[in-house]
Amino acid sequence: MLQTYRRSNYSASNCVHRYLFFFPHSPNYSISSNTNTSTAPKAIGNSFAPGGQWFPQNRTRELYYDNATIPRPYNESLMYSKLPRFFHRAERAGRSRWEERFETDVQYQMAMKNYYSLVTEVDEACRDIVQELEAQGILNETLIIFTTDNGMFLGEHGLAGKWYPYQESIRVPLIIRDPRMPKALHGTLNDALTLNIDLQATILDAAGLAPPIQSQGRNIADLYLPTADEKHAVDGSSTAESTEATVTTTTSSSNSRRLENNPWRTEFFYEFPLDMTTSMPMSSAVVRKDLKYIHWPQFHYSQLFNLTEDPLEMNDLRKHPEYQEVMQELKDRHDDLIQQVK
Repeated sequence: MLQTYRRSNYSASNCVHRYLFFFPHSPNYSISSNTNTSTAPKAIGNSFAPGGQWFPQNRTRELYYDNATIPRPYNESLMYSKLPRFFHRAERAGRSRWEERFETDVQYQMAMKNYYSLVTEVDEACRDIVQELEAQGILNETLIIFTTDNGMFLGEHGLAGKWYPYQESIRVPLIIRDPRMPKALHGTLNDALTLNIDLQATILDAAGLAPPIQSQGRNIADLYLPTADEKHAVDGSSTAESTEATVTTTTSSSNSRRLENNPWRTEFFYEFPLDMTTSMPMSSAVVRKDLKYIHWPQFHYSQLFNLTEDPLEMNDLRKHPEYQEVMQELKDRHDDLIQQVK
């Protein structure tokens, strides 16, 4: 998580008591950034341990407290009733947090307005970083990647927290500002399946470095940098607009990984292998754009969702007669992948 502070507002004494930061050497200019390797901060709860309760500033919170009502997830109560039976008998991590944070409307409004306010402050921090890079004249020499470590249940499925392989928990934002990106792609969306393991390869390639041979991720720039032929066509043009779109690759091997020679992934393997007893069940999954197969090993239970028709995962197709062949194919694929990662 990127932590950004104005030095004049930064209180070391408060942070030492409430959070674990790693600021061995803070830059002298007004805005500094650092990667926080402790637990991510939360907008709700009552913990003052590392990664515990964070509060927005009053000025930001007022934007949402006045004349605003945050709607609850429409699948909240229905989806909890549709969760596998062991969620009602054994699982407590997600449900107990829901009871603490979201059960009443008062709790929900307080929590979500805190979240919305903190997101606004993240927006402001990002603005400050970009403005500082621009002031230093290095904005167009800087690769900016905005993402986070995990999703979060904010009442969806009647749960709070993370851990489980439903969409709200495993999907994260990813925004990339790359000065090498063709102008025509600025501000566009790409629905390719990218993973956090891709960040290493992406950053190293932008720096002209090769990732370690054991790395499993892939350079995300393969999704937007042109091939050698496309780059040559742009470089050979004499128009001003084409000149603005000229892009250079950072390593000689980049072109060999372009999509026509090496198509992007169409699925990925998800795993939550931490054995925290059945109150926080282990799980694994095969995730594709249109389908998701989930396995709960402690309960010998599997689920299947059609993400195209049911993006909120409200209808488990594990027993649907028309999906039995798909269920078996994904089970076999899951079992093969889980052997590969052992």
